[in-house]
Parts: sequence; C-alpha cells; structure tokens
Amino acid sequence: MCRPCRAYVGVHPHTDLPLGTLADEATREARKEGKSWFQRLVRREQGERGVVYQWLAEQMNIRPEQCHWAMFDEALANEALEFCKLKVISGETVRKPL
Repeated sequence: MCRPCRAYVGVHPHTDLPLGTLADEATREARKEGKSWFQRLVRREQGERGVVYQWLAEQMNIRPEQCHWAMFDEALANEALEFCKLKVISGETVRKPL
C-alpha cells in the first residue's frame, strides 16, 4: 500500500504475495472496466481465457506474460479496454476461422 497516493494491491490468500501491481483509483477503475469487456470476449470464446489473453497481447504488441489486467498501468488498461470493446461491438470472435 502507498498511503500518499492511496494505491494498493491485494495479496493471494494466506500469503504476502501480490496479485498484481500497485494501482491507484484511476488505474483500478480502468482495469475494472476493461476486464468487464474482456470477460465478455472470454464468454464468447467458451471460457478460453488463454486464447483471449494471447489475442490481446498480439493486439497490444506485448509479450503474453506481460498481458494481464493486474499488471496493467492506467494507460495499458485503457488501451486493452479499447481493443476488447471494439472486438465485442464488432461481434467477431477472437479465434481466426479455419
């Protein structure tokens, strides 16, 4: 926790291991909104979170291991939000047709 900027991060149960990176209020809100659109894509892909994260990493031009909502700063969360929102609105699936 950072008291001056009111940033915090949760920890895994019964540990002191962080669930992600410190996030101030704006970052938490961006992550939350983006993740709601991401979850809609996951449902469209029958729960294949890994497939959707792989697609999102490609869109954002980042490595898959860097692509997780808990790791995004506010700017990355907003960028990811836009990719997810556009994909949901378009009605397209993440997987490419065979």
